[in-house]
Amino acid sequence: KATRKATRKATRKATRDVMRDVTGWALLADAMAGSAVTVADLRANGLRDGGLRADALWAVKELLSTIWPVMVANVSQTGEVLRVCLGDAHEGVQANAGGMLCELVDQLENKSERNAFAPLIAGLCSALQTLANSSDSKHLNAVLQSMEGTGNSIDFFKDAVASSLMPLLSTVAKSHKQDDSRRLALEVIASFVEGKPKAVSKIPGFIQSAVEICVQFMMELDDDVEGWAGEDDDDAEEEDMFSNGKEVLDRISGSMHKAEKFPQVMEVLKPAIAALLDRKSTRLNSSHPRYL
Repeated sequence: KATRKATRKATRKATRDVMRDVTGWALLADAMAGSAVTVADLRANGLRDGGLRADALWAVKELLSTIWPVMVANVSQTGEVLRVCLGDAHEGVQANAGGMLCELVDQLENKSERNAFAPLIAGLCSALQTLANSSDSKHLNAVLQSMEGTGNSIDFFKDAVASSLMPLLSTVAKSHKQDDSRRLALEVIASFVEGKPKAVSKIPGFIQSAVEICVQFMMELDDDVEGWAGEDDDDAEEEDMFSNGKEVLDRISGSMHKAEKFPQVMEVLKPAIAALLDRKSTRLNSSHPRYL
């Protein structure tokens, strides 16, 4: 552990040292793409070890707010590094490349600069799928946190939302084995609605899927009916998935209302509310008022 910590520290310091100009970025880019090298001198070598490549990407990602002009100045090199790293066999490399792409796009106010990285969206989606199938959800969660939409990133992803991104996010939100990953996927979806409600209302099926996921969360109540019904209302805690689904649905509804698009929500919500109330009523044989 001590050796690993020292290596990570050295990698981050070396990364900062070479990120002073375009030439430095090109050298680091060669290293991260796995040209062939050692960590001791990024200028002379390359990063064969996946963990060290992940560390280098992490360090660059942490510096994005100040170094993004350098990366954009050498867009072909930056794009190639991200392309290679998104397809890397190491999950940490994939995750940090995904996070780096999302955070880089957030920094770019110029649409043409963002569009230069659009070919990488397919690689991001592929990496996201791989991480969603991993036994460890930490890398998936890191990418999902980076994907929470801003005006820049929503514009960047909008052409791929219906065909690639939303199906992936919906699958994770509906059926991933880890609840925290499911909540993060729903949060990404909600952030897109809050960031650009009019734009996402034009994406076929987006609002319907978002509302349906919220309702699914709200349907996931404890099956221990007797224990649930026996709790005092003042002492009982709202179930995590129910409360999260309800909170996100409130936010989506509020954003769509402000954009004068709330009828889209109601079209999906009417039958969903009826099903939700029926399920809750059935669970307690209509004898308990909680959640009704």
